[in-house]
This record gives sequence, C-alpha cells and structure tokens, in this order.
Amino acid sequence: MIFGILIYVFIQQVSTGNDKDYDLRITKFQCIDTPYQRSVLHYCKTVVRRNQPTILNLSITVPESFNFLKMKFLLEYKFTTFRPLFFDLEKELCEFLSSKTRDPASEIAYKVVFEKFKDIAKPCPHGNRTYSFEYWVDPQNFPKSVPAGDYRLTTIFSFKDNVNMIKLHTYVDIEDNSSRSFQLRLLKILCVDQPYKRTIVHYCKTVLRRNQPTLLNISITIPEVFNICYVTIKIEYKFNEYQPFLFDTRLEGCKFLREKPIDPLSLYLYGIFKETLPMVVTPCPHGNRTYDILWTMDERLSPRSVPAGDYRVTAHWETESNETMIKLQIYCAVRLHRLSKRPASPISSQSSNSDEELAQRVKARVLTSSELAAASEEATSGR
Repeated sequence: MIFGILIYVFIQQVSTGNDKDYDLRITKFQCIDTPYQRSVLHYCKTVVRRNQPTILNLSITVPESFNFLKMKFLLEYKFTTFRPLFFDLEKELCEFLSSKTRDPASEIAYKVVFEKFKDIAKPCPHGNRTYSFEYWVDPQNFPKSVPAGDYRLTTIFSFKDNVNMIKLHTYVDIEDNSSRSFQLRLLKILCVDQPYKRTIVHYCKTVLRRNQPTLLNISITIPEVFNICYVTIKIEYKFNEYQPFLFDTRLEGCKFLREKPIDPLSLYLYGIFKETLPMVVTPCPHGNRTYDILWTMDERLSPRSVPAGDYRVTAHWETESNETMIKLQIYCAVRLHRLSKRPASPISSQSSNSDEELAQRVKARVLTSSELAAASEEATSGR
C-alpha cells in the first residue's frame, strides 16, 4: 500500500521505462501495540533477502466474522522525528473490496496490494479463519522519482468499535543515486495581503529573464527597530488545489540567526538564506532602514530529489504582536528531464557518457556579482 499511495501522489511524473534516480529499500516491518484483543498474531517477521525485495511474513487468526473493517494509512517522513507527509487516508475495507469503481489512489492500491492475494481480495464477510501470507512490493510499482530520506508507513486495520485487529509499521529508506534529474523554475513571486501596517513596500516584482533564473525584486522600508521577528514558512504541492507538503513551521527569526541551528532541516534553510541573502542574514537588531533585495532560488541549493509538479511556498514575517511585516507567495514548477530510452545493458561507456551529459544539462548556475548587478540595473530601469 505504501507505493500505491506514493504512486498516486507522484502520478503526474510516473512514466514508462525503468530508469530510477534512487535506491529504495524496505528496512523493517513491525507489528506494534501487541497483543491484540480480538485477533491472535502468530508471527510477524521481516525477511531481508540479498538483491531481492524485503518480505513481510505474517500469520494472524481472526476468530470472528466481520462485514465492516476500517483500514487507515499514515505516511510520515523523518526530519529529526517522523512527521506526516502527503497522506492520511481512511477507508472501509469491505466496501473497498466490493466496489467496482474506485478513485485513482484506491485502484492503484488495489492492484499493488490486493491483486496478489485473490483469497483475501474478495467481498466480505471475512474473518473466522487464519490469514498467512508473504508480502513484498514489486519494483515496477515504484514511482520514477521520490524524495530521498527515511519514511514510515503506519497501517491500521480496526473493527467498528475502533479495536485494532492489527497495526503495522513499515520502514523505508530511499537513497539518491544520481545527479539532479529535474529543472526547478520560479514562475512568479507575489507580496500578498497588502498594505502592511508596520512596513512600506515600495515595489515587489517578478523579473523573468530568458535562459536565466527568475528574480524577485523588492524594496521595503521597516521604520522601527526590532529584536523579535516571527517567520512562518509553508510549502504546498498542487493536486487539484494546493495542499500541505512536508513543511509548515514557525520560528523566531532573531533567535534563528543568533544561535546556529543544529538540526539538518534548519541548517539547510540557514545555508540557503546565508548564501542568497547575506545582507539580511545578520544578527538582530534589524529595521530602521530600507531593504532593497534582488533574490533568486538557485537550483544548486535545491534538494537532490524533488517530485515533479507545481509548488507554492508561503513565507510570512510578523512582529512580536503578530502584525504582518511582509508576506510572500512563491510559485515554482519542477519538471523532470526526459531522457531517450536506452535498452537494458551492462554498464558501458555509452551510459556513463549519457549520465555525464545529463549532469551537465541540469547543473545549476550561480549568479555572479556582475550578473546580479546587471540584473539589478535591468530591473531598476524597468520600474
């Protein structure tokens, strides 16, 4: 089910062919919160095999017959701790198995999980028996691109009165094994919810440039001095509409700049701001001045693996009394580089050269000081 969920999430970017830019490994299956009140778990084992998919070997007896069973799936991604990612789904199993029309996610989940087990994938009633099976996920069901990192999928089957029949954790490790196979492009940057009470925005423009990164050109005056500033950053991914994706955090900006962050995510953000906004990333106090900023998000600073699609990043700066200083919405698109198919063959100099060509094509450029100055002059003359 984990890859049914992931395939649905990344369905816009899945294509034919077997080239993948990552290595995926299931590290552990774990049945948790045992013993169960209304079922008997005989064994729940992780079978790790060399060069083959990891297997879940499970046997459970469900003494009673049932016509209703809830199944719930929660996918989490590990920062310093596991946090929800994309998907928190709940379905009624009997209806799910008997339905002939399913939404895309349910249809893929059915094919990935239940089609393998014809004895289980049949209409209710179920129960009053022992279920013993070995389960693994076929590599061809994997999405083409997945963010590298550690994942945990929680799967819960529970009765109508919310008593668990079984609860399972699946741990997955994804490692990036290639150069960036995508292109990141800023589409537009907006200063929203204007005017602001405590600041003056003179201009806030998106500067599109041919074959060069899009720029944010902004000038803002902050009349008063401050030593506390709250920053909220939220990332959203567009399905039919924008929905939360991975990251929604609020922190005190002055403390963030004063105390070097130690967790990986904060260090990553600090590195981006330090390199792209050195005039701003200085200890507080701030304010009592006009900030003229020319900014772009360099591909070089983006994660090595990003799902293709459309994103919106909302960055909100507030005073100690929660009054808006500025609120930005950054719209960007991630597109995969499409490679021509090559027949499967042993590693050769031809494939190596192709990989080098791909790395060169997607290598991000860093704006030099002269380029920034030229862009600034161009943007200023266009005001």
